[in-house]
Amino acid sequence: MLRHCIAIPVAVLLLLTQLSSVLGGTTEVLRPEPVEGNLSRIALVIGNNDYEYVTDLDNPINDATSVGEKLRGLGFTVHLGLDLDIFGLSELIDNFLSRIEDGSEVVVFYAGHGLEVQGSNYLLPVDVPALSVDGERKLRHRAINLTTLLLDLEASGANVSLVILDSCRENPFQSNGTRSLGAARGMGDLGTPPDGLFVIYSAGANQLALDNLGPGDANPNGLFTRHFLRLLDEPQLGIRDMMLRLRTVVREEASQVRHKQTPAYYDQLIGEFKLNQRQKPAVAQSQPVVQEDRVSTKTNVADISSPSAIAIRNPEEESCFLEATREFGLETTAATRGYHDFVKLFEQCVGNEDAGLSQAELTEEITMCDHLAASPDDPMRPAGVAGVYFGDIDGPEAAEACSQAVADHPDKPRFLFQQARALDYLDRDAEAIDLYASAAAAGSAASMNNLGLMYLNGEGTVKDLVRARELFTQAAALGHSDAMVELGLMHDRGQAEDMTRADEFDWYRKSANLGNRAAINNIGVMYRDGQGVAQDAEEAAKWFTRAANLNFPKAMRNLADLYVSGEGIPPNPAEALKWYRLAADNGSTDAMVDIGILYENGTGVPQDNAQAFIWYEKAANLGNSYGLNNIGILYRDGIGVKEDPAEALSWFLKSAADGNEEGMYNAADLYESGTGTQRDYAKALDWYRKAAEQGNSAAMVNIGLMIYEGKGTDPDPKEEMDWYQKAASLGNRAAMNNIGVMHREGEGVPPDFVKAREWFQKSADEGFPLAMYNLAEYYAGSRYKEQSYEIAAFWMEMSLRSGSERALNELSDNAQAWPSDFRKTFQERLLNAGFYSGAIDGAFGRQTLTAVNRIFDAGG
Repeated sequence: MLRHCIAIPVAVLLLLTQLSSVLGGTTEVLRPEPVEGNLSRIALVIGNNDYEYVTDLDNPINDATSVGEKLRGLGFTVHLGLDLDIFGLSELIDNFLSRIEDGSEVVVFYAGHGLEVQGSNYLLPVDVPALSVDGERKLRHRAINLTTLLLDLEASGANVSLVILDSCRENPFQSNGTRSLGAARGMGDLGTPPDGLFVIYSAGANQLALDNLGPGDANPNGLFTRHFLRLLDEPQLGIRDMMLRLRTVVREEASQVRHKQTPAYYDQLIGEFKLNQRQKPAVAQSQPVVQEDRVSTKTNVADISSPSAIAIRNPEEESCFLEATREFGLETTAATRGYHDFVKLFEQCVGNEDAGLSQAELTEEITMCDHLAASPDDPMRPAGVAGVYFGDIDGPEAAEACSQAVADHPDKPRFLFQQARALDYLDRDAEAIDLYASAAAAGSAASMNNLGLMYLNGEGTVKDLVRARELFTQAAALGHSDAMVELGLMHDRGQAEDMTRADEFDWYRKSANLGNRAAINNIGVMYRDGQGVAQDAEEAAKWFTRAANLNFPKAMRNLADLYVSGEGIPPNPAEALKWYRLAADNGSTDAMVDIGILYENGTGVPQDNAQAFIWYEKAANLGNSYGLNNIGILYRDGIGVKEDPAEALSWFLKSAADGNEEGMYNAADLYESGTGTQRDYAKALDWYRKAAEQGNSAAMVNIGLMIYEGKGTDPDPKEEMDWYQKAASLGNRAAMNNIGVMHREGEGVPPDFVKAREWFQKSADEGFPLAMYNLAEYYAGSRYKEQSYEIAAFWMEMSLRSGSERALNELSDNAQAWPSDFRKTFQERLLNAGFYSGAIDGAFGRQTLTAVNRIFDAGG
């Protein structure tokens, strides 16, 4: 069942302790569980499923019951109503409003049908009648006017009112053949809510909210509510940060079933509000160090700064700091919204009258353009607007709203920037560039940064690194933290040769001091790799931890990787799973793949191939090429699904089409072997070459082998050698061994046994079993000057322990072809290793061969 989209302001309600029956439903009041503090917290929670005259719904009662219990545990007295008629609904609301005390924190949650009539929104009781063509007037007396309820909340004396409307459902009257009452899609826009309210919609305009993800979804709660409930468990999570995370996870899970649902919100709160006010558990100081490239900031990161970057030098400044903190609802130890406005107010308080905007200007009019397209890192963003990550922008709505804002406020560069941002999201690059340029000329640092990114990447214009760097430098001088990150990245990518690693580190440090999460992560990378600073894994871990605690998905995944590998800290698969899940919840599809790998391997969780498939599919449905490839592997090898090489090939080709080198390699492998498809050497070579262009060394080796065997091409030892050399330069062990073979046999090069041995040694040192066998053969052979049965026996043992089938077969079937003294020496090694107790006679009878098989099975 789809819920049509409307979000209702949630007033925090306290649940009462008795259950009473009302006409057409039940109400329940439960006392809150004890919590620290003595704030008055009260909530109104309503769920209507069973409608008498319009379409029934599946989950509202489950959703309301779950939300009510969760709020009760957070210290709210909750007034809960289920399947209420108009009388019961009116009585419940009146009783609830009468119990709100001055200064209360109020939450209202509604799940059920809603409808817009002539610009007004209504909550529908279960006995709302089926309406005739002229029945709109009757509805006003048989339903709850949402605007009236919001105004009552504003007048109640509550300090904070949070309204959550999970009523994004289609017009309930359409299926009855009656008139749609001017509302084709249920509830409409609430407009700007009264001051002091934060209003959440479970889906955006013209979207339907999902009750479930399909027939196999056993979760009793709707898509929005299940994630809202989970986030309620996180201590000290601010409502704005919660909303950003809700938008990401709901949008991504809905997209898995080819549905569009992105929760929306209106923000008229002053300061911060946290539903779960429990204290966070202590965070360990030493955290994982990870293998992760530096990250940029445009697409999904619009970073928020921290007031903790301000240096407090005297009691007067401390007083001003606390005053500014109270004004903006900021914490002093975490990254928060409104940093630039916070600094201006702080500086004005300590006597710097040139600090910038006045307090009146800080509270200027907030438009729909601000809500839809403001960047969290834009110094021109109004106070009270959290900002929207680039990847979360609703392009069409933002473009329309910002076009109107530009027309209404042509002197405000922030609207030019926000309109450019919306058009940038829509890939209307030429228009975006013009607007960014206009806003940059008017002093918009955020526009300078984004315009720099377009020149950097050649988006809508000719690629121009010099111009990009100029723009980043200008933006950085104005305090734009993303631009500082980009300057550091230009050096890392080799695009600023006059800079040093120390310069790069300095830019990240400046940006990190403003709370930029990408910069914090990148400093961790530099400490991890010892680039520009002394290598220090412990220090790197601190920076990664800091970024992860600022909800930065890459850092979360980095911590998880370390808990899996045990590098620097004891391995802890349970902690790894926790961090991977947090990263996945914050939009990391790579983390979804990582979770699938944990389930496939049974690392920290029960081994579960079905769960592995689910997580790979989640990632694949969101476009992750590794998820696509891993599903192909499951089908190819029959892991958790019926073995189906043809189906595997289809997944590999999807992954390859997205540029994944592993998908390319695996598709080529099936074409070469004719597994799941007709053998096609031309296609195999083509995909191997494409994978090789991406740096896949295994593909390079296979190209060399196909040239050697004349598959789809003529044999050419020189070209074959070239491919092995390329792969060997990337550390490929098989390539090193193959170069050794070519030197030994004189293929494409003059015979050179010493060079052959050197390459075998390089490969063996990297743990390649066949190279170990080749070394054993080399040292046992009479044609080589460096003959040594002791060394030969050593490498034969290492080869068997490493799983070399060639060594096992040679000793089992052809041992007599090896020198007698070698066989005796090898028997001594078997004896010393505890696998053999017979005579040292060089006769490889049943007892010796049993020992050979035992050492092969024992491994290293």
